[in-house]
Amino acid sequence: MFRIKDQLTKPAGLEFCCHFFIYSALFFSVLWHGSDQLWRTTVLQTLIFISFFFYGIQRQLSGKNIINPLFVNKPFMVLTFLVFYSSGFAQNKALSIDAMVQFLSCIAGFYIFIEMAKHQNEQVRLIIAVTVITIGLCIFGLFIQFEIFIFPSWEWIAAYQKGMLSATFVNHCHMAGWLEMVILLFIGLIFARSSSKHRLIISLFLLAIMMGTLFFTLSRGGWAAAVSGLLFVGSVVFFNSSFAFPKKYLIYASGMVLILLFLIMGSSTVIERSLTVLEQETNALSGRQIAWIGTIDMIKANPLTGVGPGNYATGFTKFQPPGISARFYKAHSDYLQFIAEMGLFFIPIMVWLVISFFKMGFKKLNHPSRQTRWITLGAMGGIVAILVHSISDFNLQIPSNALLFTLLAAQVAAPAPALKKTSG
Repeated sequence: MFRIKDQLTKPAGLEFCCHFFIYSALFFSVLWHGSDQLWRTTVLQTLIFISFFFYGIQRQLSGKNIINPLFVNKPFMVLTFLVFYSSGFAQNKALSIDAMVQFLSCIAGFYIFIEMAKHQNEQVRLIIAVTVITIGLCIFGLFIQFEIFIFPSWEWIAAYQKGMLSATFVNHCHMAGWLEMVILLFIGLIFARSSSKHRLIISLFLLAIMMGTLFFTLSRGGWAAAVSGLLFVGSVVFFNSSFAFPKKYLIYASGMVLILLFLIMGSSTVIERSLTVLEQETNALSGRQIAWIGTIDMIKANPLTGVGPGNYATGFTKFQPPGISARFYKAHSDYLQFIAEMGLFFIPIMVWLVISFFKMGFKKLNHPSRQTRWITLGAMGGIVAILVHSISDFNLQIPSNALLFTLLAAQVAAPAPALKKTSG
């Protein structure tokens, strides 16, 4: 008993506990509904805070401050102040407290991922773990999609999904949001570490599974977001001399993506879903427009304070336009919802954060280490993808996707690891 206690109080034991709970959080986050229910969110937050507890003790014993000195600390402090400030004007204080806890859990996860990203081997293990979790999601989702029912309950899931692959998520767009971030991050890992032909073949096979699953989600926002992220990565690689390698490889990769796209687009369901982009009066689009109109009115009514974090659904009932019986719990736009809940002051803080992250990211793209360059670029591509998707959806309101977003942000914000002789 004393030996176990002694081991856990050593830096290695504390690090193991920290990593065990954060990996458990990542795995648990996607088990069901993206942890978007009260008890699941509570369990996820508890796992993150326990991990942060061990992380804090480890840093204290090492003589370091609990919070890493980073360029984003100041905008985070201002954002935290805004969250607490707007909470003071919330109609439902309990919902506001829930939102504040969720926000703090994401901040805690971010600093844990920062510490992990500072070490190259741990950074790779983290991305591999996320990839393994994602492949499991994809296989489960594809089984449901093609009606391979191992358990009778899967038939109910298939009926609920209605042909739009969502795996364990409630909404197919949220499954797409998770996939688009992982795909871009995994592409960075492929170029950073795939030195052997066998490893490259396996990596491309896994990438094909994830991209195929993304298409079968039938999420137009997910498709547009993934393409935006890929275009960002391709443009940087093409114009940045730090990514000096034969450009023909980029052409080959683009060709493979196009071939895969055409093969999957051969599915009639995908074609039918694609054609709905031209139909301006679809239920989804009209529903989003109603939510956006009401949300803008809400912002106009509370420009400086917002309605309080977590109080969107409560406040929206006063501003919901007539003609629809359903109640909106989300704005179907992360930007509009964050502004509605925290006021117009959120806009300059958001711009400050985005500029800070990308400024640091572009700086790291000139780092001598190939792994640092590529994983940073892949993470930036994933961030671009989810920022595009957030225009017309609420992925960042889903705890699992919010946690994954903080993981990507940490890969960009983390100080570049010390160089080794083998760095490329």
